[in-house]
Amino acid sequence: MNKNKIIIGTAQSDPSYGVNKSKNFLKLFRIIKKNNFTIDTAITYKNSGVFLKKLGKNYENIINKVPFIKKNNNFEKNFKQRLKEIYTHSNSKKIYAILLHDPSILFNLKNRNIIFDAITSLKKKKLLKKFGVSVYSVKELNKILKVFTPEIIQLPINIINQSFLEKNLLKSLKKKKIEIHARSIFLQGILLQNYENLPDYFIKKKPLKKYFEFLNIKKISSFKFCIKFINNIKEVDKYVVGFNDVNQLRLFLNCLKEINKFKMNFKAYNNFKSSNPKLIDPRKWKKND
Repeated sequence: MNKNKIIIGTAQSDPSYGVNKSKNFLKLFRIIKKNNFTIDTAITYKNSGVFLKKLGKNYENIINKVPFIKKNNNFEKNFKQRLKEIYTHSNSKKIYAILLHDPSILFNLKNRNIIFDAITSLKKKKLLKKFGVSVYSVKELNKILKVFTPEIIQLPINIINQSFLEKNLLKSLKKKKIEIHARSIFLQGILLQNYENLPDYFIKKKPLKKYFEFLNIKKISSFKFCIKFINNIKEVDKYVVGFNDVNQLRLFLNCLKEINKFKMNFKAYNNFKSSNPKLIDPRKWKKND
């Protein structure tokens, strides 16, 4: 598998992120810099700015996100301020891409023009290569596409959440020449855990139970199973992977070397998909726990 498809996520820099809270994040960045991996980050990811500085000045292979902005009369001022914060946070004059964490701000024509003018200015100055959006649901994506064709779309895809794989949606995005980035490929680490160690909230979910039972019966590594799944989706250009420590990253890189030897019928993955937002959307986990 091509290492250029890998994007290293920095959401793990926040101690409260994910299920597994045991992390040693700092040492990761030596390997990241050596391999020139793309970084996925955001101002709102706690502690991420500290780690980005470890990459040195002007590490350009960064994707950063505009956080949620209140829709008020000061939108232009607030948006431009967020852009300045992104470059400060990235510790670089030039970055690969900026994504909107809240694409709904594009529905307001005045705000949309402000956004496009600011982004166009950055591109003309060669401070930015691409602009796009981060979405959570197919419904949200379809609404965005009615007003804007992003250069990049980041969306969640994993064995449990296969909603974006239906109705040839990804193929239609590729026809529009949109770069597709998959995130949450391990469902924020849930798919890599031991089933017995999961919180009760997840143990009660049938798709997860079927998934872990299948892995146990077939004696398959959850890591390889998830990577094989995302690797089989040819429309995905890049995917975000988060690691807690150097050992996880090394395990992943070794896994890439062996992944082609691992044979799996892609149809088998259909047995585990769910449309339940209380399972596939991490924003709803705490509310329902």
